[in-house]
Order: sequence, then structure tokens, then C-alpha cells
Amino acid sequence: MNKLGPYELDNIYIGDARELAKSIPDGSIDMIFTDPPYSKEFLPLYEWLAMLGKRVLKEGGSLFALSGGTWFPQVLDLLRIYLDYHWICCLYHPTVTNSYRAFHKRLDNYWKPILWFTKGKYRGPYVADG
Repeated sequence: MNKLGPYELDNIYIGDARELAKSIPDGSIDMIFTDPPYSKEFLPLYEWLAMLGKRVLKEGGSLFALSGGTWFPQVLDLLRIYLDYHWICCLYHPTVTNSYRAFHKRLDNYWKPILWFTKGKYRGPYVADG
């Protein structure tokens, strides 16, 4: 049985991530992938995620966070307080029925940004030695 702190690996734990994460040992995680709510009231979650990543990610570990477009600049600023920007990816929604409709901007958006931040220098499989 593999464990991470009080948690068994390969299980799903239901609860408030801010409470559950307190028990994760420092420097024990390779990757965090998250999709927080996109409205303005939840912007502080991105700073919390960056602080969490700084604490629990291994050196070179990655945090991937989806973001809506409206608050994108603020999300970027909050994440870079504690982590290093690495790249931007996208989640593509190829059909209108699956698109994200930004009605307040009067547009249909067929993709969402996925921000890739790291704790220190990324040392993944695509980095050449030297």
C-alpha cells in the first residue's frame, strides 16, 4: 500500500482542498492539475494554489491550472507570486455546444487556457542535458 502522508495513493478524497492539503507532506508531489471556478470571487484560490505548489511540489514539479479569459491577467499574476511561469497550453472545445460562452464579452470561445507553472526549473523528459 503506497501512502502520501495520511492518504493512500490511487484513491479519491472528497472535501475542501484547502483543508485536505494541509496533510500533504512538503516536497512530495510531482504535479498538480486543477480547474478552479472562474468568477472574480474565486481569484484568491489561485494564490492559494501557488502557495500550495511552492510547499508540496518537488523541485521541478508542475502546477497546471485552467483559467477563464476574463480574469486571465490576474490569475497569471497570482500564480507567479510563488511559482515560475513555464508555458501556456489550451483545452480545445471543438463544437459550439461544448464551447465556453462568455456572454458578457459577446463571444463564443472554443478554448480555455491551461497555465503551466513550475517550482524551480522544470526537469521533465523534454529537457536536454547540457
